[in-house]
Amino acid sequence: MSHFLGIDGGGTQTRAVIIDDHRRVLGEATAGPSNYHSVGLDAAIENILAAAEGARVKAGLTAAEHCDGA
Repeated sequence: MSHFLGIDGGGTQTRAVIIDDHRRVLGEATAGPSNYHSVGLDAAIENILAAAEGARVKAGLTAAEHCDGA
């Protein structure tokens, strides 16, 4: 089964969603803002990674499993 990660970043929050190849939502999470103009590049990256990690955990995926780029 394939997994896909979607990120929606903005000035107030960052949302990450992991779906499978049948478009079922497996996990989703939010973190702080990821607009680097507002929070700086380091904080933006940190929030994107935090949202992605939160979605991975909620999806029940191990760190060894990864999302496809297709």
